[in-house]
Amino acid sequence: MEAIAFDTLEAAIKQVHCYARNDQLGLTIPYDHDGNHHVYVPDYLVRLTDGRILILEVKGFESEQDRAKHDAALQWVRAVNNTRKIGNWTFLVCKNPNELAGELRKLVAV
Repeated sequence: MEAIAFDTLEAAIKQVHCYARNDQLGLTIPYDHDGNHHVYVPDYLVRLTDGRILILEVKGFESEQDRAKHDAALQWVRAVNNTRKIGNWTFLVCKNPNELAGELRKLVAV
């Protein structure tokens, strides 16, 4: 799944300005699940050609804990966008990497 997502991000030159795997970049999103505090580390950060920053999660099966992570990410994006201080962000969970190119086209109308 990750390899297909990587190839799609590489090929999506009309939608993707640049991207990075969120490995040791430090973007974490706090969330609670089953009464415990956790930290969510999304898969990718993608700068879209329209200037937005996309938090991209590539996920096949989605558990209840994954839904808690994704809800926290959506809340985080809303909060960050409301500050209007560090750009415009969006969040996407890609459940089928073969559909990622289409999802990116929907996000960025070019």
